[in-house]
Amino acid sequence: MTTPLPSRLPRASHSSYTKICLFSELLKLSDQELHHNILRYIYIDNLEFLKANFDYLQKLIKTRLFHQIVSNDIECLKYIEENLNDYTPIVLSLTDDYENKDRHNIHSLEFTKTTFELLLSYILWVNEISAKQKISLYMLDYQGYMQPVCSNGYDYIDLESLKKIRELINTLALKFKDYPDVEKAILISNYLQSKVQYVDDNNINETSSVIYKTDFKGLPVTNEIISSPETVLLQHYGLCNGIANATMLLLNNPEMNVNIRSIKGCSHAWNVILIDGKYYFIDNTWNITRNQNRYPGSLKAKSFCSDYLFFGSEKASTISHHIPETFCPIVEPQDLMEESIKSKQKKLSMVTSFTNYPGPVFESHRI
Repeated sequence: MTTPLPSRLPRASHSSYTKICLFSELLKLSDQELHHNILRYIYIDNLEFLKANFDYLQKLIKTRLFHQIVSNDIECLKYIEENLNDYTPIVLSLTDDYENKDRHNIHSLEFTKTTFELLLSYILWVNEISAKQKISLYMLDYQGYMQPVCSNGYDYIDLESLKKIRELINTLALKFKDYPDVEKAILISNYLQSKVQYVDDNNINETSSVIYKTDFKGLPVTNEIISSPETVLLQHYGLCNGIANATMLLLNNPEMNVNIRSIKGCSHAWNVILIDGKYYFIDNTWNITRNQNRYPGSLKAKSFCSDYLFFGSEKASTISHHIPETFCPIVEPQDLMEESIKSKQKKLSMVTSFTNYPGPVFESHRI
């Protein structure tokens, strides 16, 4: 898969809980009611309705009462871009349909009048990416509509790094793409556990029972850096949100084609994955930080841990930091059977090692 890659990919600015309204509902409001509503987002879910009422939408845009139009239908956003009469600093945000399918009909370079916000989960499916591309990371379910938000600390994805991530995916896919989705997820979890050290930007890394101080060897390690999936994949260290988004990028792409998304809640980030028509949670951060076999003095695994692979909502409710605050499909109550994971791991051990991981990137000591 070849993709023209400009130099930088800025992220979307942080968004909070703000009012979002369905476009068809706005038509029922008087001008006075409209001006008394606190609007930030308009959600459009029907292309034909949009076409029939486009003049009204343009009128709304001119009022500047809101700044973002949201839809999970790229055709709605294309129609707006193509038919706007005047330039306006409006943001068009594509929300997630939670399907894995060909996204080559998404051409961000076509959006010249508006600012187009693309999902991180779609980036590796799309051929063209604008140098001014905004991205959103999580989907906030607000009043029944999914609103894109960005709560990571990094400001951009370096597109040269994105090219390297594509190359990494191609390398992994050569070995793993023909396996069932559940086995791909085990293999990618093993890959990340073998490579990645969990670090925090204040040099103090906490687990449920141990606190470590990390020696970063004078390197600048900011929240922006360690929140980035490119740091996790290319430098092999990072925070939970970087690890969750790295997990998604390695699996949710045309080569591996696994339906997995990042979710956030309780100051933590992890993943939800579709396996045989059922959703489960995956937390590779906890597989690293709660791993019983770690390198002394650091949050870096020495061998594979499956404790936080394919667990259900009941387990999530009994462990800390796993109540979703962003949109999440309905997850199975029960975990995928541990015996099944162990048997698959045994099979996969014939093609890759689940032990003898390399040491941590940075030295740490217990305090």
